[in-house]
Amino acid sequence: EVIPCDSCCLQFHAVCLADGAAAADAADGEAGAKKCADCAAGRQLCFLCKQDAGDKRMLRCHINGCGKQYHDACAGSMPFAKVESRGLVCPQHACLACCVDAPSSAPGSSGRATGAAKLVRCVRCPAAYHGGDFCVPAGSEELSETCIVCPEHLRDKAAKTINVAWCFICSQGGSLVCCERCPASFHPECLKLSELPEQFTCDDCRMGRQPRYGDIVWVKVGHFRWWPCEILYPDHAPLNIQRMAHQKGTFPVHFFGTDEYYWVHKGRVFEFEDGDLGDLRKTQGSSRLVQLFKEGVRLAQEACRLFREMRENRDKMEQSKKPPPYKFIRTNYPFGNARVYKAADLSELHRCDCSADSQEPCGSDSDCMNRAVFKTNQGGRGWGLKAMQDIAKGEFVNEYVGDLIDEEEAKKRLSWAHDHGVTNFYMLTLDKGRIIDAGPKGNLSRFMNHSCSPNLVTQKWSVNGDLRIGLFALRDIKAGEELTFNYNFECLGAEKLACQCGAENCSGFLGVRPRSSANLLRDAAASSGGGGGGGGDGAESGKKRRRTKGVASGTTGAVCKVVYEDTCYRCCDGGEMIMCDKEACPKVYHLGCLGLSKAPSGKWYCPWHHCDECGRPATVLCSECPGSYCAEHADSRIFQMPAGTAAGGGVINVCCEHDDLLVAYQASEGKENGD
Repeated sequence: EVIPCDSCCLQFHAVCLADGAAAADAADGEAGAKKCADCAAGRQLCFLCKQDAGDKRMLRCHINGCGKQYHDACAGSMPFAKVESRGLVCPQHACLACCVDAPSSAPGSSGRATGAAKLVRCVRCPAAYHGGDFCVPAGSEELSETCIVCPEHLRDKAAKTINVAWCFICSQGGSLVCCERCPASFHPECLKLSELPEQFTCDDCRMGRQPRYGDIVWVKVGHFRWWPCEILYPDHAPLNIQRMAHQKGTFPVHFFGTDEYYWVHKGRVFEFEDGDLGDLRKTQGSSRLVQLFKEGVRLAQEACRLFREMRENRDKMEQSKKPPPYKFIRTNYPFGNARVYKAADLSELHRCDCSADSQEPCGSDSDCMNRAVFKTNQGGRGWGLKAMQDIAKGEFVNEYVGDLIDEEEAKKRLSWAHDHGVTNFYMLTLDKGRIIDAGPKGNLSRFMNHSCSPNLVTQKWSVNGDLRIGLFALRDIKAGEELTFNYNFECLGAEKLACQCGAENCSGFLGVRPRSSANLLRDAAASSGGGGGGGGDGAESGKKRRRTKGVASGTTGAVCKVVYEDTCYRCCDGGEMIMCDKEACPKVYHLGCLGLSKAPSGKWYCPWHHCDECGRPATVLCSECPGSYCAEHADSRIFQMPAGTAAGGGVINVCCEHDDLLVAYQASEGKENGD
């Protein structure tokens, strides 16, 4: 039975607080002071170094119910502490093991480290871990379901660390500097140390990496060689091993290839990596010990592979049980510099011309000034949303809400997602400078999946002087039918996300326009053998031709507006692209297709206008790809062939990379000549 201190929020037994009687009364539900001895004496202790504040500035964690305080310098020394606009977020609000595995995942982010799984916290330091099988350090002492003591505080100071005799970086021997907490050793030159420190701690130990239950490790005991082992839960070890006398902070290990077990501490183990052979190559002879070691290495490699796969699949295992965590909100939540605009006087707002007496004012068939189609930037297909009742065409279904962020914050979140392999996005552009991110916060609309043939549409409305996004039914929807809308996904890289909507007109990838009815009819005719075979069209039947839109030509001095193509001229897919600045050129390209990481500055002419050989202005352009050449290099690289009736006749230029078109054309020419 513990109760929290009113001042520092740390938990104590009632008799351990400063005023035991008052605390006991408070524990029984009566009013009374609940302060620990330090708070009652006016002392502010840093939770990391346990020293009084003195004249140093103290930072207090702003998370509700935490209240832990740290010296400014101590807060800066903690690898995974985060200072937000609202104040400090201490490391006890994220899993340390997950943060170490993914260093950019920290308190305040939306990664696995800060997921919804219950955290168990060390009562002596700012460390916290996910409860369960994967994250809790081996050798921890469990005090309750939510409180532990880290093995770092339990390890016997007299326990000796046994360091390896080779460098962890180059695997060579020599003069080494050794970590005091684990077996790691390094050459000073490999660490680029200008001088040898008196006490050295490796980066892993400074970050807080600890051996965990289930890990496959190398262990050194007595005069035996380093041996591959598995770290066991104490309850999983044989009963005689459980009863064996051992120090606090130690954990049992099983030696692969044998029936031997032992209790060890962190200073005697280091991680076994897939492919490790130890000194197996140097091991000679056929003694029983040698055979056991070889068998142990083989078993450890297999166990390491299986355990790694199990850890990699843990997120999928959790997602199969429940949706990913998020905070439910009813309206957009401003974050950072983004603002929610509200009208000071509702009478000043523009009113639409819809009649309030109409059966469906501002409906789908009206020309209401408050309506406009909007585009979204999302991806992925996992959990979905189904209608619980019939929905009529044009009926409002839900509002799309989330964190209201600016472009700078959106770039930070997308960068974090890219670094962690996240492919599910919930961002929707509201207006210039504002974006809705329904990832960390949102409502049920965030679960709607994409479809190339959706039953909902996003619409922009003006509500109380600010823009809001609503989802409305495109057609009548039956109860039990999945609710979908078109993400109009905007690709921010070279990789494309496959579309899994299963619609008849599915484009195959997110961000690519759904196939039109004409294309569907043509494909159906082709699959049934009904394709026409007019003369000169043989080249077009082998490859789908691109279509250039709205480019005026042939009139000297005519001024025309360039209408750019919808797909990249290199890969023929849609998405986010850059446009050529050459007059009357309608070509667009993905940055990735050009080998660029960012858009070029100033005027930019696409590769279609430069010779592929010498870079001078091109005079002969391929009609099928950006290949182009000057007059000097066009010979033997560009060929002419009939354009076909579908393209209006005439002659087109095709470069030597399109062998399929050239072969088809030559074959058709041979048939006409009787060859």
